[in-house]
Amino acid sequence: MIAVYNYEFMGRDVPVIIIKDDAEMADIPTDMRKKDGIIILTRDDLKQGADVFALTFVHMKEYCTLLKGKDRLANLDIKKKHVRHHIETLARQMLIDTREYEYTKATRSSVRDHCLLALHRIASGYRFLFGEKHPLTYDEVNDLTSFKTKLLAITEYIDTNK
Repeated sequence: MIAVYNYEFMGRDVPVIIIKDDAEMADIPTDMRKKDGIIILTRDDLKQGADVFALTFVHMKEYCTLLKGKDRLANLDIKKKHVRHHIETLARQMLIDTREYEYTKATRSSVRDHCLLALHRIASGYRFLFGEKHPLTYDEVNDLTSFKTKLLAITEYIDTNK
């Protein structure tokens, strides 16, 4: 194993393990493999996936604490254009999903949780794009009044950087 992290994700602690390659899967301790929500990435996943998982990796960089090994998240080369694209995709998907939830009469809490996760990731992308360094708590993201200003700034950034 190259690195082990604790990922503070939606109020849960999720183990993130970075391994050299798939051959190292057998080296992951059994107790860790049985954890719900474990994330296992290879070095190649990080190197080749920084474009397609840009927003996820930005969020992980903010909310992962290195427990063991070499910090492979710290030096990921994540491009602003990829983060911008993922923010737009996530925001549009959130609107589509919200309409779908309303049509299917999903519970209010399931819609709220889904949107909260999306907004939390969008907030990470916002900070990455604009150089802010202070991660938000879920309670702060929940305060949509102040977040509306940031969403407008993101929209403006997307419109001018397509």
